[in-house]
Amino acid sequence: MENVITEVSKYLIILLMMIYTFSCFTVFRKRDSEDQKNVLRRQIVLMLFMNLVAYAVLFLQDNDMKMLMMYGAVFLFIVVVQILYRVIYRKGNMLIVNNMCMLLSIGFLILSRLSFGKAVSLKSWLSVWYFRLLYR
Repeated sequence: MENVITEVSKYLIILLMMIYTFSCFTVFRKRDSEDQKNVLRRQIVLMLFMNLVAYAVLFLQDNDMKMLMMYGAVFLFIVVVQILYRVIYRKGNMLIVNNMCMLLSIGFLILSRLSFGKAVSLKSWLSVWYFRLLYR
């Protein structure tokens, strides 16, 4: 059963990434700012769901609760970054913030798979560095 879930998740992650990438290009077609905000919110949901699927597969393969805790940390990081950017930079480009969060979450995912200790140390270092730069 684990093999079936792993194989299905590969295709699901590819599908989610395709939808995310397509929405990156189509967000500027929308003339109404509310439609653009809806596309950007949908991107955040896709990003979090893709991370959930990927970390769930890592958990199923290793049966290690650390992977679920890492997903929680990545989830919290993405949500906090999104909130702070909207509060501090009201006219900032949210598409760039979404893409930054997506690439960071993929990096954390790869590091979690390779070396969990390095992923945790990088996550803590990056969080401190990022929030320090944000409040300059």
